[in-house]
Amino acid sequence: EKLHNAIERALNNKLVEETTLLWLLFVGGISVFGATDWMWLVPRIKAILIALNIDSCQTARDRIKTLPWIDEAHDKPGKELWQAAVCE
Repeated sequence: EKLHNAIERALNNKLVEETTLLWLLFVGGISVFGATDWMWLVPRIKAILIALNIDSCQTARDRIKTLPWIDEAHDKPGKELWQAAVCE
């Protein structure tokens, strides 16, 4: 809940750069948030993908790979979250 609130404040106040927000949403989505959180999470990911003009999972991955991203642990769940965001 604290991460959700922090992300909401950052989104509403534009306190965090969009690539960092995208990373937070993905990491939160695959490690902390459950399926019930996807109702608010997926639309926010989609909005940031559009704002950053990202249209492929690989481009999103490359973009956030400059930030802490652990391929082995996060690749598969990250791709699942990507699919949810682009297929909404």
